[in-house]
Amino acid sequence: MTVAFGEPWDAPIVDEATWIDTPADATCYDCAEAVEPGDRGFARPLIRADGTAEIGYVHAECELRSIVGHDIGFCRHTGHQRNRATARLVWAAFYG
Repeated sequence: MTVAFGEPWDAPIVDEATWIDTPADATCYDCAEAVEPGDRGFARPLIRADGTAEIGYVHAECELRSIVGHDIGFCRHTGHQRNRATARLVWAAFYG
């Protein structure tokens, strides 16, 4: 089951998602920046090395960067950092 927040976007993964309020007090587990009102993304289960579990939040563009960033040239091999600025470049490449 996919759990998403923010405004829906054109991606099959959110077609049948469960929508929650934007967790404005959370931090993105990928870029370490705050999740703010107006952001979109996912709630994901995170399992720590010690076996504990929690719900983590990730910006939609950060998740997209982690999946396709390297394939479209936005990765550390091309001088891009693993951060939200790079994630926004990936998002723009996909969604204009």
